[in-house]
Amino acid sequence: MFKRAGRLLGLPVSAVREVLPGEPATPVPLAPAHVAGVISLRGEPLSLVQIDQWIGTPGRRCRASDQILVIETNRTRIGVVVDCVFGVEKGVSEEGAAETMGPLVFRHAANSRGALLILDPVTLVDAAVSLAHAGLQSLRSSDRCGESPAAAKDCDP
Repeated sequence: MFKRAGRLLGLPVSAVREVLPGEPATPVPLAPAHVAGVISLRGEPLSLVQIDQWIGTPGRRCRASDQILVIETNRTRIGVVVDCVFGVEKGVSEEGAAETMGPLVFRHAANSRGALLILDPVTLVDAAVSLAHAGLQSLRSSDRCGESPAAAKDCDP
């Protein structure tokens, strides 16, 4: 279980690899808004993702007090920037059918701390990767034509 922007959230423990203390990330020029930057995790790059806009809260800059929840699905690893991680909770009862919020899929749940949303890690990682890829494709199109991404769609490849 973790908290982000005042919301209590969870992920299946099978997708969580580790929790890291917050650290300054290297900015990625022209990256989409959800990409907070990149850090080195044992010599390998780890993209940091902010889910604020996807959970309906205003985005904010990373803070030194933030933590990074490293998750992995289908051999893809990302770091999710969170306010704090509470740990593993037993006795979480999921309620109702899966719902969507932006690109995320979640289920409502409850435990001793109250109501929370259990995020689907596969759709979380897929959204982070596909939105970043779409942003890069847009930049490539604009670079090729020397115009803005909106105008680039009309140019010849």
